[in-house]
Amino acid sequence: MMRCRISSPPFKVDPKDADVLVTVTDKTDLTPLATLGRKLQGHAQSFGRGGEVFLADEQHHYLGRACPWKLCGMGIRASCDALHCGLRPYLHDDLKDINLPKVLITGPPLELWPAVVARVVVPEDVAERVIRPLQQAG
Repeated sequence: MMRCRISSPPFKVDPKDADVLVTVTDKTDLTPLATLGRKLQGHAQSFGRGGEVFLADEQHHYLGRACPWKLCGMGIRASCDALHCGLRPYLHDDLKDINLPKVLITGPPLELWPAVVARVVVPEDVAERVIRPLQQAG
């Protein structure tokens, strides 16, 4: 089970990045999320922006980020700052550097799945390109 949430309050006219929070179980394979995170980062960087996939568990504990490296595992990168590099493939648990407030995990500004829940006023381009297609598909 995964729950997708966008977590960048408050919404800005010209945001510098797009952060996504995904709730995962202990058994979720993080490989596809890490792949999508790298694609998000690459696409955003092409126009001077950024983006990351943050991970939380079903008990609302922040786990870390999706690993930014294509090859992830213990000993592959000397520069990896994950606390438990390779213990869970593609989990970059650099909790000493980044930690999300619990309130952001339990009630993000915009939740996309399993239902669309907007807790803030959503910019029109996000409503048009993200929310409406999800609602129409749903």
